[in-house]
Amino acid sequence: MGRSGKYIDLYRAVWMGHQGKLFIFSLTAVMIFALAACGSNNPATATYTVSYSANGATGGSIPTDPNSYTQGQVVTVLGNNGNLVNTTTPGCAFAGWNTAADGSGTTYTGRQVFTMGAANVTLYAKWTYDPTYTVTYNANGATGGAVPVDSNNYQNGQTVTVLGNTGNIMKTNYTFAGWNTQADGSGAAYTQNQTFTMGAANVTLYAKWTANPTYTVIYNSNGATGGIVPVDSTNYEQGQPVTVIGNNGNLARYGYTFVGWNTAADGSGAAYTGGHQFTMGAANVTLYASWTALPTYTVTYNGNGATGGSVPVDPNNYLNGQSVTVSGNTGLLVNTGYVFSGWNTAADGSGTAYTGGQQFTMGPANVTLYAQWTVVYTVTYNGNGATGGSVPVDPNNYQQGQTVTVLGNTGNLTQTGYVFSGWNTAANGSGTTYTAGQTFTGGGADVTL
Repeated sequence: MGRSGKYIDLYRAVWMGHQGKLFIFSLTAVMIFALAACGSNNPATATYTVSYSANGATGGSIPTDPNSYTQGQVVTVLGNNGNLVNTTTPGCAFAGWNTAADGSGTTYTGRQVFTMGAANVTLYAKWTYDPTYTVTYNANGATGGAVPVDSNNYQNGQTVTVLGNTGNIMKTNYTFAGWNTQADGSGAAYTQNQTFTMGAANVTLYAKWTANPTYTVIYNSNGATGGIVPVDSTNYEQGQPVTVIGNNGNLARYGYTFVGWNTAADGSGAAYTGGHQFTMGAANVTLYASWTALPTYTVTYNGNGATGGSVPVDPNNYLNGQSVTVSGNTGLLVNTGYVFSGWNTAADGSGTAYTGGQQFTMGPANVTLYAQWTVVYTVTYNGNGATGGSVPVDPNNYQQGQTVTVLGNTGNLTQTGYVFSGWNTAANGSGTTYTAGQTFTGGGADVTL
């Protein structure tokens, strides 16, 4: 660069390159010389810029630095005066500038300074993300349905609206009763559309189940004399169908037939048989064995012409097939000229004959037992002119064909001028003669000896 004028001892010259002019200062006076344009032996100084990048911002504007900086010059970083925002991810916040888009360079905040190097500088917006948390729904033992899904990411302090049972989760014998922060229900409870404030951790909401009331079916033998009642171990909810069990334990009751079950012991309730169904109500059910009495039959005793005494009475009611023990002549029935010989199912003795203590099987009809009478004969002793003593007396009644033992002269009969020599069936001795201890067979008539 050329200049006009000369340097003299009294002046000090200083080259000032920033404005491209030469200033000459004198100790006593100042002379300013205009400088000519730059020549080849004085090159211009290089300058650099600072640019700002939004780096993914979805709103606001980047600041602009209009300055050109020489190497070594101090740069003051601008702030986010254009209010850049990034809403692509919840919780994203502006955190200054960085010399690398991925944040791996040098970070600056507004009003920080750095020294310009030998290249242009781009400062990228730096984004930080607040932590977010999720809400997960847990079926907590459900046997059907699907839990709702909350796809939101919540920041600490953000309001969460609780979902309902949109997937119709269910659990056998339980009713859905909302959600709880603890699986055992000891935490905070929520129902649909309730809200809570998200904390600094993920939240799991567990389905809360309330056990449905259940009811039982008990079988009662209701007077059975044998067998066992069935057992139903199921717990039924209200409205659930119940299948009635049959008499699988072979319940029995003497004199009765099992005909099913009834909700009342006296049979006045609802009647069911095995395999039938009913709907469980809101109370336990007892099913009582229902019995129908079997027909019973009686045994009646008939005197059949008796002239004294009384017939026995059998107070029992007998089932078909039951064993009957025949009574004896406990009332001492008598019939003049006859001896009691037992009982018969026919008055004329043409039926079945029984004696006291015998047994027979009851049929499907009442039975009458008729006293049976057998004609009897007597043996009478006659003194036949005796003048003293007394004739023996034979108190027995003999049936035809029965053996008779002749008595001796037990009353010491005497007759003047005669000696007792035994007994004869004829007064004049022309009949059959017997002595004491002899026997004969009774015929069909009374005998006088």
